[in-house]
Amino acid sequence: MNSTARIRTTALLTALAIAGTIHAGYAQASTDNISSDHLQFVETVTGTDDIAASKDAAGAAAEATVPTPAGNVTVHVPDTADGAVRMSTAAGAVSLGLPGAASSRGAVSSAGTVTYRDALKAADLAVQPTTDGGARTLITLKNDSAPRSYRFDLRLPEGSELEKTPDGGYQIAQKTADGVKLSLGSVEAPWAKDKNGNPVPTRYEIINGELVQHITTDEETHFPVVADPKLTYGVGIYFNASGAEWKSYAAGAATVAYFTNLASCNVLDKIPHAVVKRVAGMICGAVGLKTLKDYGDFLKNVVKDKSLKATACYQTRLMPKNGKLSKVSAGNCK
Repeated sequence: MNSTARIRTTALLTALAIAGTIHAGYAQASTDNISSDHLQFVETVTGTDDIAASKDAAGAAAEATVPTPAGNVTVHVPDTADGAVRMSTAAGAVSLGLPGAASSRGAVSSAGTVTYRDALKAADLAVQPTTDGGARTLITLKNDSAPRSYRFDLRLPEGSELEKTPDGGYQIAQKTADGVKLSLGSVEAPWAKDKNGNPVPTRYEIINGELVQHITTDEETHFPVVADPKLTYGVGIYFNASGAEWKSYAAGAATVAYFTNLASCNVLDKIPHAVVKRVAGMICGAVGLKTLKDYGDFLKNVVKDKSLKATACYQTRLMPKNGKLSKVSAGNCK
């Protein structure tokens, strides 16, 4: 990726997960500097069954490249708590800069949690690669003296942006000049839990280009507290449009037969429908020619679908392909 859209991210009790499963075996790092009480707390809250195995790499506590339905994903978990968790695919990359100290080095537990002890005042950091193609990055506030604000640096692919979802999270959307967009990933709704497993109120907002996570504690909150919002990228790619727009795209694909005969992603300028051409370019750039040809076949069925309401918003998943339109919140089509 030659350039990125940069978003400074501020969070209270925050953690974001970079999509991509850590796969191969690894040379186990020493766990002598892991705070065992807080490690046990984190792994009790999150569970360990879905933590994927990881391997050593230069400059990393763990790194792996693995196949996913959207293609190979490489995840880099930094060696120190001031580094960045980075996930990359053939289409681009996202990264999350950790807010800790350079003196805090990552150590891998027997279950696979990468922990950074005392990364911040009264706080530990942890990263857990997961078997579903994600990685949890967590902050544990050890006691009431821990700061309530943590700054992360989130970098998105050029041309993409964060858009709020009804559940309080965000989707990573990529738009064209016509307002057409693909959902490349998401920041899932934030959550936090205290020592007793009780939920702690938390929410996001964007202020001056920053993502801020707020959390409300009171006399009933028992420390430590852990939080784990989740950022996915490259695992699921979605396309949203209104019923009227879907009909227009399908009708413009006399292009439907044309998609089937495409030889490469470099000849899309011959597609006559402007929006379909842009969508085709986004699909080709994100997931490749084969998926674009499948999209052409999919549009054939859209032409025949008489149940679509012109003003309603519908979504299809391009990767992994689901081959159907599902009605979703109108906010997805704005």
